[in-house]
Amino acid sequence: MANNKRELNNENFKIKSLSFEEYSYEDPGRVYLYTYNNDNSTLICSDFIEREKMKSVVINDSDSFNEQIYNIIKGWKRNYKPKDDIFDSLNWDLKITLQDETSYRFKGYHDTPENFEAFEDFLNMLSECSVLFWNNYSCF
Repeated sequence: MANNKRELNNENFKIKSLSFEEYSYEDPGRVYLYTYNNDNSTLICSDFIEREKMKSVVINDSDSFNEQIYNIIKGWKRNYKPKDDIFDSLNWDLKITLQDETSYRFKGYHDTPENFEAFEDFLNMLSECSVLFWNNYSCF
């Protein structure tokens, strides 16, 4: 179950799995899945409509991945929503399970954290790579 009270802690922030979905009325969106298993990390990106465009990326430095994600989401609230109901806007859902089995969930519709685009840009950048080398953020 997602932990809605426990604050994020950089010391134990070692991601075991991450799932991120975003979609809207006009755009079916994308899904990102990250898994860590025995020093092997993989990020899978898939478009909801064009599933043949699914891409798998090897993450060669899970510690740097964890640090980047932590630095982006550390101040996020668990739930974002507008004051008034809006039914045809952006919906998003981020689920993270740490290696110690602690779970966190962040979600929203028509409202996002201030640095949400940095999170999206980071995942989009990774999804363009086949392997990411963290020392200079280059990919091949």
